[in-house]
Amino acid sequence: MSEMDIMHQAAPTLAGIKAGSLFNCPYHDHQSLVEDCVRLNRILVPKGIRLVPIRILNDRVLVYVYRSKDIEKILSDKQVEHVLEQYGYTNKQPTHCVAHLVHRLQEDSSFPHEVGIFLGYPIEDVIGFIEQRECKWIGCWKVYGDVEKAKQRFDQIHQCTTSYRMMVQQGIAMRSAIVTDEKRCYV
Repeated sequence: MSEMDIMHQAAPTLAGIKAGSLFNCPYHDHQSLVEDCVRLNRILVPKGIRLVPIRILNDRVLVYVYRSKDIEKILSDKQVEHVLEQYGYTNKQPTHCVAHLVHRLQEDSSFPHEVGIFLGYPIEDVIGFIEQRECKWIGCWKVYGDVEKAKQRFDQIHQCTTSYRMMVQQGIAMRSAIVTDEKRCYV
């Protein structure tokens, strides 16, 4: 797993416009994965971001990159708390909740429906998906709530990803491309 992989796949999280990103990377062996995670977290953690390998399937590893403060803020929402309690999340601390999410992803071959919460999706969209309502729009995720607001977010995510891909082409290092909490424009 390389810095380039992270910049391509987790650009909105690195830029501070999305709480988390989830993506697959090639997997070669356990030792290399551990070394990559340690190396990348040395860059990410001081900037408030964490990288966690979640599940290994054959030659791929599912990776979760998230902003701790964003997850903490999301978890403080009463509606989010209520949804997560239904799935066994008893501790509201981000590290505990992420660990429980990892456990749920590893024990089940399908994705737990609450994963959208950890990716920063609006809670009304997560609930709509869980309840299998008819969605109003499909973009980066299925929209059950405010379509116009979601379209703006999708456009922002697309622009961000395009910008980060250009940075990779220009040889800009990941540590230079990460937007710190102090420099973020909160959306």
